[in-house]
Amino acid sequence: MLDSFKYTPDVTKNLVIINVLVWLAAMVLLNFGNIDLNGFLAIYYWDNPNFNPYQIVTSMFSHATSGSYAFLHIAFNMYALWMFGSMLERTWGAKRFLFYYLACGIGANLLTQAFDTATVYSIAGTLAPLNTTSGTIGSIYGIPMVGASGAVYGLLLAFGMNYPRMQLRLFFPPIALEARYFVMILAAFELYMTLSNANTGIGHVAHLSGMLIGFVILKTWYKFLR
Repeated sequence: MLDSFKYTPDVTKNLVIINVLVWLAAMVLLNFGNIDLNGFLAIYYWDNPNFNPYQIVTSMFSHATSGSYAFLHIAFNMYALWMFGSMLERTWGAKRFLFYYLACGIGANLLTQAFDTATVYSIAGTLAPLNTTSGTIGSIYGIPMVGASGAVYGLLLAFGMNYPRMQLRLFFPPIALEARYFVMILAAFELYMTLSNANTGIGHVAHLSGMLIGFVILKTWYKFLR
């Protein structure tokens, strides 16, 4: 795999390297300096005092540093970025690929903020309630979001639309599945988790939002650039 990584297209390779370096720096600072880098890079709800506009971008390059799934979080995202991003960058070219990746990630963060705002308003009847320490509102206010997942799920959608009949061999379940069906199942699962309001600690709204932004971009490209 390391040998294959040498031949990875430049943008995909550099995105993987940046994400891994930021994650390693965050791990080192947290464990040896008691400094929470994600406290600065993660994106908070817009009404949280810790929110800064730059987090809309920086949160895309930070990943979980605590909990049993911390390594799996970055490992899955970077593996998917490398595997699917490499083929898409070779097809589209560097500039188009980078635009798509960043647009999906930033768009996912913005749509998640909008979804959270609507959720807060539907519960409290105001956009900035006084009691923000419990329940769903407490989770929205108190738990920042990190990860490249919005951008990565946009890549998954693009892969399924560009190479719909390509066979993917899944780890679980261990079967071969055409890319188009894999993306459909993934989208349906994320939609179900979003509508069920399951408190899993995973950004299902961001995943679905990244796919939605990607779909709009691809449809626009297909209409005007082909």
